[in-house]
Amino acid sequence: MQAKYLLLHGDGKLQTSLIFRLDEEGPRVISREYMQKNKYPNKKRKIAPVYIGYTLQSNEPISAEFGGREWDVTKLTAEKKTYRQLSKPFTVTLHRLMKLEEIAR
Repeated sequence: MQAKYLLLHGDGKLQTSLIFRLDEEGPRVISREYMQKNKYPNKKRKIAPVYIGYTLQSNEPISAEFGGREWDVTKLTAEKKTYRQLSKPFTVTLHRLMKLEEIAR
């Protein structure tokens, strides 16, 4: 199964509408050397030997394609997670994402 979308949430924000379409290339391995050469992440963080990266089709979110819907990231996992644990990547099906109740605005 291949990922088609990426849902992001910001620092301290667990409700988001930031959904992006991924390029069809699929994941790629990014080396520590590449990350350091491109000055990411900052020097305060330890850089892992490798990262898995995806290319976005556009830097603009496609939220409008989902009706501007917002999702509560804490409701996307079956087990309770702390904010710190939610900062790590995890997967969820589009079907499950769409079944979540829309956040009241």
